[in-house]
Amino acid sequence: MSLTSTTLAEAILARETEFKLTAVTGAAAGYLLKVNSEFMLLREVDTTTYQVKVERGQCGTLAVDHNILSLAVVGPEADFPPLPPWHIYTYGASGALTVGPGIHRLAKATAGSYTLRAPRADEEGLEML
Repeated sequence: MSLTSTTLAEAILARETEFKLTAVTGAAAGYLLKVNSEFMLLREVDTTTYQVKVERGQCGTLAVDHNILSLAVVGPEADFPPLPPWHIYTYGASGALTVGPGIHRLAKATAGSYTLRAPRADEEGLEML
């Protein structure tokens, strides 16, 4: 995979299609930019000012507001893993939680101890309820 990570240099509103990143390493027109759970299509990348122009709400995601320094992952569409369907995970005993989109039920009858590993770059913005 050739995904690279950067961050937003400024907060952006859902309607904005031009904004700055803190770096544009690995970014190119035609690549996807994933900020939190929203995918955007990069149309232009200025390697001097780090300004990008995008099409918002790609790959079935919605254009939403994002805060300054939100993680942004850049790469060709083929390098992003397909989004798995929502799933219900049930944990009846203490242990590691599975990283995956969906509902995670902690069903142990008594107090439990659970761990969650740090997300990979392509998992940033993944929703676990």
